[in-house]
Amino acid sequence: MLQKWNIEYGEVAIDRDNEAMREFAEVTQGARTVPQIIIDGKLIGGFTELTELHMDGDLDHLMPSE
Repeated sequence: MLQKWNIEYGEVAIDRDNEAMREFAEVTQGARTVPQIIIDGKLIGGFTELTELHMDGDLDHLMPSE
């Protein structure tokens, strides 16, 4: 979906990187499901929350400026 909306993103496979797993747990306050979307250091939530932000027109306001 992010590709469809032309939004650049990075993907981190936390199952293969202990440091990434630790950071994930810290940033998401212990979330146990993926994906978890983080924009500019702010936890958005999962797919449902991202879609709701987009549908409400609020996603563009969260994107970091280039």
